[in-house]
Amino acid sequence: MVKFLERVKKFRERRKEKRILSTAKRGIKAEKQRKLQSIRIEEARLKQKEIAGFRKAQAERIKAEASILEARARQQKARRRIANPIQNIGMAAAAGFGQTQPVQIGLSKKTIASRKKKKLGPTPGLGRFRII
Repeated sequence: MVKFLERVKKFRERRKEKRILSTAKRGIKAEKQRKLQSIRIEEARLKQKEIAGFRKAQAERIKAEASILEARARQQKARRRIANPIQNIGMAAAAGFGQTQPVQIGLSKKTIASRKKKKLGPTPGLGRFRII
């Protein structure tokens, strides 16, 4: 009987030790997981910063390219003005004011003279100004 009681005591002690070890192992695993999680979060933050930097640089490049294209367009416009000053002043439109234009395929285009000119200014019943 004494041997049996000793066995039961040893069994209970072993069970307690196993429980303690398993809880300790679980705690260690949980801590490792927390560390890994924090590392992953930090890596994700760094990636987001990197991506933000790339996007910012890309936006700056696009702005620079747009300004370059605008400058080129201005230069071309200036060259055209120097080459054809009459068209820029509007003399070409005034010179051909009453002339008819050739009929295109399909619908014909009306000249400025053939269009009815609308009277501007206050008109009764239409509010303050007529909308063109």
